[in-house]
Amino acid sequence: MNSKVKRIINILYSITGTYNPFIIAELLNIDVHYKNLGGHPLGHCSKILKETVIVLDSSLVDSPIRFFICAHELCHAIKHSDIASYYSLNELSKGKLEYEADIFAFELIKLLFSIELTEESITDEMANDYGINFIN
Repeated sequence: MNSKVKRIINILYSITGTYNPFIIAELLNIDVHYKNLGGHPLGHCSKILKETVIVLDSSLVDSPIRFFICAHELCHAIKHSDIASYYSLNELSKGKLEYEADIFAFELIKLLFSIELTEESITDEMANDYGINFIN
């Protein structure tokens, strides 16, 4: 695991006692809402009147992928909160921020579900059930 990501996740766990991105967001006073985003993007993180808000597509309400998408957006809320909008970035910067958020989400969700899954099945199970399309 990337040392910066590991440090951030460890700090979050020490503050919140969980790896669940929804509970972490709640404890950090980050609102999570479901809205119809038309399926793309599946999530978005914004600051509205100095309040950080994560919006997830309404298609994710009952989907286990919601954990990964919420964790991805949580990373943006924590690490990239000073950036007004990812649309204002150039493609190289946007790609780097998205990659960082994917790595963070992958590692957080891996820890969240590691109790339920055997060590051998974590990556296969996550790739199939939680929408993770890369293996670190």
